[in-house]
Amino acid sequence: MKWRLGLWLAVVGGVCSAAAPAPELTLFDISEDATLPLVARASTELTLVPERGAEVAVPAFVIGAEAFPGVTIDCRSLPDRDFSVYSAVELELSTPLGKAFGGKLEVRSAAGESCWINLPPDGIEGAERQVLSIPLDSVRFDRREIAEITLFHPWPKRPIDYVLYRVRLTGEPFAEQLEEAAGLAGGIAAADGLTEELRREADRYRELLQEAGRQLEPATAGDAHRLLNTFAAWKLENSDRYYPAICDPALRRPETEPAPKVIRGLDGRTLKLVWSEEFASGEVPDPTVWSYEEGFVRNQEQQYYMAGRPENVRIEDGCLIIESRREELPLPPDAKISPWGGPWPDRIAYTSGSIQSKNRAYWGRGRIEVRAMLPGIRGSWPAIWLLGNNIDAVGYPACGEIDIMENVGYEPERIYGTVHIAGTPEPQQLASYGESIVVDKPHLTFHCYAIEWDENGLALAVDGRVYMRYSAAQAGSASGGTPWPFTPDQPVFLLLNTAIGGAWGGSRGIDDDAFPCRFLVDYVRVYE
Repeated sequence: MKWRLGLWLAVVGGVCSAAAPAPELTLFDISEDATLPLVARASTELTLVPERGAEVAVPAFVIGAEAFPGVTIDCRSLPDRDFSVYSAVELELSTPLGKAFGGKLEVRSAAGESCWINLPPDGIEGAERQVLSIPLDSVRFDRREIAEITLFHPWPKRPIDYVLYRVRLTGEPFAEQLEEAAGLAGGIAAADGLTEELRREADRYRELLQEAGRQLEPATAGDAHRLLNTFAAWKLENSDRYYPAICDPALRRPETEPAPKVIRGLDGRTLKLVWSEEFASGEVPDPTVWSYEEGFVRNQEQQYYMAGRPENVRIEDGCLIIESRREELPLPPDAKISPWGGPWPDRIAYTSGSIQSKNRAYWGRGRIEVRAMLPGIRGSWPAIWLLGNNIDAVGYPACGEIDIMENVGYEPERIYGTVHIAGTPEPQQLASYGESIVVDKPHLTFHCYAIEWDENGLALAVDGRVYMRYSAAQAGSASGGTPWPFTPDQPVFLLLNTAIGGAWGGSRGIDDDAFPCRFLVDYVRVYE
């Protein structure tokens, strides 16, 4: 489901235009006195040329340098920073002839929340002025207090030069946004399984939005603005309550059909099923396939992984359940405590589970797909990931790591995929690359997280949507020459776990009132 908010109120440099069909706000234009400050990040060189634009020069990345150069627009001086009325950021720019332009856009709120948005994969190329439109649909936090917008270029492999002429926000026509909002409100009001109070509230919004659409005139734009913002706030507060009732019911339950024997891969190739774990029988994971991690293991995480404890890891109703619990327990006399990754608590405050197929099931190429529903609470850090099965022989990070899916609960709808390999000449220096994608309510619905890989590179996808491609050649360049470690003669094994807290998952605290929380895995399937 695509939710969009907006306003039929045109604002350019703070001037309202009754004739304009959609909202528009210029943030940067060197020809305008009211332009917002443009600030260079890290090693970026920025030269403002009157009557032309901002000349931006980004050097190639070298080990030890700032990994995210670019330019930032500081929006804090705007009298109104409610960006919920806009649906896209437009960049007007040009690049030297024959040089492609690529990067990411970061939108950051005054509260410190941020969202990274990928520019179109092919970027733009050519000396002529062009407009690149970047949708804001993936910004799922409250957009009423935006502080900064940054255009940056992670780990640039070669120098990047471009001229930025203008940055502006644009919105969809007011009539379309009222119609879409009224349709959503009507769907909620008609859904089964919701409280009567919630249904009445949704029906009231439906009537108000429809009436605003019937009375649509430029003079009523301010009232419509306030109505849409009020409805947006209501959606943000109540979406977890109504979404399960309006989404496809199949997304809420495990699949019952057997695994397809043959499928089409992400590139169209025919792939055949070679292994699967459907979690359809038994009470605990099959010990011939899965073993447990145990103890305090990595990343300053606060959970103690319990081995063979059904309260934390079990099979139930056709799913693997990894349940994280808030419980005070003393450390056992033989407590497993990693010598690295601490400091560690002196008592157990959280328990969770982590299972792995190390030395029991491993693969050198193909496709792995995992259908899962995530915990989604603040402080949770579930992961579906791969490590080289040679880890005991060569160590980490020489074995290589691929994160098919990581999610931190304070960003419940953002999925991260990352590759880590050893750097050169320092083997402990990680060479990493990652991307992310926004997924509708992964803590309330099942989604399919997949990787396809071979000796030439990999692709990551969610529900068939590819959001990251990374080649062995790119990895070799970024690492200083480290060979690609994911090959048929260097297979990988699978880990499924939920961490609590830690350096990333706990960076915004842990919601102790939300426990217990569950990570549900419907199946694991491997194709070649």
